[in-house]
Amino acid sequence: MTDWAYSGYRRPALPWPQSAAGPRRRGGPPRLHALGVDYIYLDSHDKQLDFEALLAELELTPDQAAVMGDDLPDLGLMRQARLAMAVANAVDEVIETAHWVSRFEGGQGAVREACELIIAAHNAH
Repeated sequence: MTDWAYSGYRRPALPWPQSAAGPRRRGGPPRLHALGVDYIYLDSHDKQLDFEALLAELELTPDQAAVMGDDLPDLGLMRQARLAMAVANAVDEVIETAHWVSRFEGGQGAVREACELIIAAHNAH
């Protein structure tokens, strides 16, 4: 995601529930910060509140946001965001809601692919 850091976009935010091992297994928040992720919500108990707080802090609206999901708790945010994305191994309802689905599973490069898609789309215009 280092290209993202130089793209001029605000850096991604990751809400991560306590049960998710991904960031912890691969180095945790220091590793995510090194990849250019400025906002990390570990142990998120209410993604909606975190989403609203992040949008307020960044002075954005949901229409200016992209959300990537994999499970049912992500549907509300996905329905609000301008761009709803899903990882390849998301539950059916999330895939059906998504505007775009990564070819990668969660933790296997899906977020990087999404960032590259956004950068390429921006560069095309």
